[in-house]
Amino acid sequence: MSDGTMNTEVPISADGLVYHIAARSDDVADNILLVGDPGRVPFVASFFDSGSVRFKANNREIATMTGTYKGVPVTAMSTGMGTDNVEIVLTEIHILKEFDAKRKVWTGPKVVNIIRCGTCGCPQADIEPGALAVTQLAIGLDNTGKYYSKRSSTSNSDMEELERGLSATALRDVSPYVSTAHPIITNTLKKLGDRKQRKMVVGHTASAPGFYACQGRKVGRLSDIRFDIPQELSRVRAAGSKVVNIEMETSALCHISRILGYRSGAICVVLANRAGGKGSLLSDSDKVPAMTDCVTLALDTFADIGTSSKL
Repeated sequence: MSDGTMNTEVPISADGLVYHIAARSDDVADNILLVGDPGRVPFVASFFDSGSVRFKANNREIATMTGTYKGVPVTAMSTGMGTDNVEIVLTEIHILKEFDAKRKVWTGPKVVNIIRCGTCGCPQADIEPGALAVTQLAIGLDNTGKYYSKRSSTSNSDMEELERGLSATALRDVSPYVSTAHPIITNTLKKLGDRKQRKMVVGHTASAPGFYACQGRKVGRLSDIRFDIPQELSRVRAAGSKVVNIEMETSALCHISRILGYRSGAICVVLANRAGGKGSLLSDSDKVPAMTDCVTLALDTFADIGTSSKL
């Protein structure tokens, strides 16, 4: 990775490896399942077809494994925590999919499907730990998406309604940005979950730039915080849905994917109910079954939608 001729804007080494992901274009499938924790990548790959893993890489917090699921090529990849890391991974996926490293030219848009599988808290009192939260619209309490001068494609009426709802809360002081998961991803996750009679909620996902004060947690001498995040989010409604979860990655995923025309979305296991300081948690014995459902629904979504549809 120390090749002195590497382009700092499009950082690909002389042997074709993109800088942070440490992979070549052919190493990453067009269906990409993102997780935060590098240790969760082998767990995802355990559901791949037997003997199908053809690529593995580990660099910094980014672990990658590529194989097939029900015959469909899939890459499992970790981002680490936070929207800043997601921005790095999404940008390098863009490079891998659309930049010809040999000819040094951009080749144009491709159909890329990306689903984030993660964990989250929930600001709504009626949603219990163990439920799967599927993203409809994404709220950026971070600022990663604001560094792009082009809004995440054209705003629609649902996004505008959510922006108005947020502006009526104290969170207007952090100027949230709004994007949307791709409806093909959201609707397919819901369809398959309903078919399996899995407890799911579809609604809006808020992504915070941190875990403690940024999500309304008061800790020791760091208890003087500005916002009761769960309370503020619990009151917001848009497009017939409420805010169903709080995590740290989905806003950047949806925002950047929408700019690129990639089909992305998220499904997360609710680990904690944060409403009213209740703080109920999913038991350790229930975490693995819940994450298994989360991952297999995402993989089944890839198998269901394929990559045949146009952008």
